[in-house]
Amino acid sequence: MWWTSPRRRSRIARPALEAAGLDIDCAFPETLPVICDRLRIAQVIDNLLQNAARHTDAPGMVRVAIWRDGNFAQVSTEDTPPAAPDGALPQLFDRFYRAEGSRSRALGGSGLGLPVSEAIVKAHGGTITATASDLGGLKVTFTLPETRK
Repeated sequence: MWWTSPRRRSRIARPALEAAGLDIDCAFPETLPVICDRLRIAQVIDNLLQNAARHTDAPGMVRVAIWRDGNFAQVSTEDTPPAAPDGALPQLFDRFYRAEGSRSRALGGSGLGLPVSEAIVKAHGGTITATASDLGGLKVTFTLPETRK
């Protein structure tokens, strides 16, 4: 299937982000066709937006950007503080890892969202990484080839 623009995903997420005291800033091209399972890629985008809403202090901001880099589509979400703890970035894609340190799900998810997102992106021939955001929080970027191998 052709990947439809994530504009819809950001429109769906906007009310929850605003209710959490967060603004959303989106930078999308008019079109950037990618052959993929659009429901699974939508799941990745939804997960990244939910994580940003859960782990960003209000008032804050979430930025979503999509761009072409050669034969790849790049998608990033980044947010304002707090940032992941020092040393946590390499572990964020480990199953059941929770950067906040407690076992309480009241403070976050199950620790499966990013590993599932990683599996989906890799199944599409892409990559996913987590880095510190210039906004002060976390930046997650995933790459998808414009055509499937």
